[in-house]
Amino acid sequence: MRVAATTLRVGFAPGTKWLYSNIGYVLLGFFLESLEKRTFAEIMRRRVLDPLDMNRSAPVISAAIRDRIAVGYGPLKIDRPFPPHGKLAEAPWVDVVEAAGSIAATGTDMSNYLRMLLNHGVGAKGRVLSDKAFELLTKPVIKAPFRGEDASYAYGLWVSDKDGHTLLRHTGGMVAFTSAMYADTTDGLAAFASVNASLSGSYRPVAVTRYALELLSAAAKNKELPAPPPPPPATDKIRNAADYAGTFNATDGSKLVLTSDGDKLLLQHAGAAIILEQAAPDLFFVKHPDWDLFLLGFGREQGKVVEAFHGARWWTNQHYSGPKTFQYPPEWDEYTGHFHSDSPWYESTRLVIRKGQLLVEGLQPLGPIEPRVFRVAGQSIDVDRVVFDSIIEGRAMRATYSGIEFFRALTP
Repeated sequence: MRVAATTLRVGFAPGTKWLYSNIGYVLLGFFLESLEKRTFAEIMRRRVLDPLDMNRSAPVISAAIRDRIAVGYGPLKIDRPFPPHGKLAEAPWVDVVEAAGSIAATGTDMSNYLRMLLNHGVGAKGRVLSDKAFELLTKPVIKAPFRGEDASYAYGLWVSDKDGHTLLRHTGGMVAFTSAMYADTTDGLAAFASVNASLSGSYRPVAVTRYALELLSAAAKNKELPAPPPPPPATDKIRNAADYAGTFNATDGSKLVLTSDGDKLLLQHAGAAIILEQAAPDLFFVKHPDWDLFLLGFGREQGKVVEAFHGARWWTNQHYSGPKTFQYPPEWDEYTGHFHSDSPWYESTRLVIRKGQLLVEGLQPLGPIEPRVFRVAGQSIDVDRVVFDSIIEGRAMRATYSGIEFFRALTP
């Protein structure tokens, strides 16, 4: 991580844009160590954990405390999209000693931290932050939506004013753990939740903490308790299933046949009808070993479904009116295939070429900048870079994504 922190580029002038960055917090940790001539663990213990009486928490995650940590779980198959109700397995252990995601805390200790936020910097043993420091910590710096809600990012916290209430919020994700916290500084109430599983890259127990705060607020005001939030909609119920039904053809003569039955969308394959489950708009999980390496996706023209894709494969139907042949630099073939990282954060990815584009997971296009260097196309902030090297017999053996190394895996 120290090497990555010294080799990455600055994507924009400070204060002009916003992008959550683990590397940014890692650099802050290095700065603190240089300033105080102590380890980050010592600084966190002296400045935060001890003053807040967070005695059961650890400033860094290491094997020394593994017997105190809940067992974490993640997807059984780490090299493909994780479907709803997919099988879990015990996740690999990882030491984290840098200033990003390194703290292991109990629920009780996190309540002490939240009390400090509610008390504007005053902890169990007195003031931890001065009034000025707390004001800086919670002062909105730049607009940044929180889970689709209007909010601003401050210094490590999302801040928003909602219905006359000031909310301080954040979420966190570690390997096989996810957490969320809400603090309503107007009512003096807060909630925290943590789950010892990583179910997908975006999941956080936000709905749990939001509802817990609503319950606390209603109870404190002797109001009727709010109803719990509805469960997520069933992923196998596709409201517009008929949009995708029909036969799609590929230039190699292969066909993709889909049918709909009410709100069910079915892929006809090898004499069976496979029920698809929604991953996102126009993207679906296919729970079949012939199809589970990639999501099955669809493209539209003027709102009508005209194409389907799965990894490098591509089909069109009678409504498609665009080109069917595409050109791309032949050296891009060197970059396709399965790449694996030793980092449990990133683990595995596949790159394919479809319609003349180099795509990560068959979905995210890479835009060429110079030979062997690409940017992640479509992002609102141009920061990340993908670099390919170590070309052997026409195949790149290594890909580096913003300092994270991936090496070619000799598997499909």
